Formats: sequence, C-alpha cells, structure tokens
Amino acid sequence: KYYACATEFLLKGGLPGICFTRNSAVRARQFRTHIKTILDRDLRKVTRTQLDYLTLKSFLEEIALQQGEIFDLARAARAVRIAPNTAKKILFGLESVFLIRSIFKSGGTAGRILYFEDQGIETFLLQERGIQQEEVEPRISDWSRLLFQQLYAQLNYQPGVEFRISSYRPRGGAYIDFGIQIAGRSLGYSVGMGSTATSQQLRSADSFLKKHPK
Repeated sequence: KYYACATEFLLKGGLPGICFTRNSAVRARQFRTHIKTILDRDLRKVTRTQLDYLTLKSFLEEIALQQGEIFDLARAARAVRIAPNTAKKILFGLESVFLIRSIFKSGGTAGRILYFEDQGIETFLLQERGIQQEEVEPRISDWSRLLFQQLYAQLNYQPGVEFRISSYRPRGGAYIDFGIQIAGRSLGYSVGMGSTATSQQLRSADSFLKKHPK
C-alpha cells in the first residue's frame, strides 16, 4: 500500500492537471510542454541566456541525475558543454522560477544538494534518459526525495515561520538526510528501509545530537 502510493506520487508528481492524468503518454506530453514553457519563457525572464532549449533541458536532466547528491557543477557543465559560470547562472535562474530547491551540506566540507520542487518532473527527466522509476518498491533515494518535497511544502507554507534545511554529512560516515533548524532548535530525519533503525543510523543520530544538542 505505502509502496504503491509513493510510486504513484513519484511518477505523477503534484502539478495541477498533470498529476490526475492516467494515460502515461499524455502525461509525458504534458510534462514536456510544462518544462518547455518554464525553460523557454519563465527562465529567460529572470536569466539572460542564449542557450537553446535542448541544451537547457539537457542541463536539467543532469541535475535530475545528481538529485540528492552533493551537486558537481563542473561535471554537469562538461556534460552539456557549457561554461561553469554559465551553468551557475542557469542554476540560479532555475531556483528563481521554483523548478529546483537547494539545501546545503552541513558538517565537513561545504557543498550544495539539489532537489526538484515537483518530483514528477524529476522522474520524467530520468525517463527521458532511459532511467525508469521503480514500479514495485521505491529505493531509499526515492523515499528521501519524497520526504524532502513533503517537508519543504509543509514548512514553506507556514506564515511567518523561518527555517533552514540542510543535509548532515560530516567526515567519518555519519549521515542524516535532512536537518531542519527552526526557532533555535534542530530536528533530524534519517530515511531507512526497515521498521527499525540500523546501527549506522543510530551512530549518525548520536553524531547529529552532539552537533545539535537542542
């Protein structure tokens, strides 16, 4: 039951009109039109660029391939043959039109981690690259991106609430998917596949609590 609901949400996303389309071919056309509108109209209103639509879409696909990882801007730029400075400008524009969100890595070296505002778009972009969404049981990375979208949506639409989301990944192997700082306190979320926490998750939680005692 949970797997079926998560899979459907990751496949269809939550965009009005698109998420209720049952036919996958029609839904794919709708996603394609939606993305083209954002890249060819909205993005160009906030970012001056001469890059053509296919190059912009390829860059967006590179972001999808790295979602949830520490984003390697140089790697993405090389893949679509654009200058790193241009890639940085496009990245800023994509955030400005609310297509993607960035959170920062806390602990150890700095880094930026990207997530799509709507996970249906990310799934569609991966399918364009020939990568299919799991249809039986979501992977742990799927649960993480599902959780991010729900957390961000709930926090972002609370009037007057200031918050910060980061990913706790210090040296030494500790890993907390999302750390939320709000009202001087911190809350950590660790995503797992089982009904109980693993020893690695417990060690990561201890590390997080030492860093964030409140």
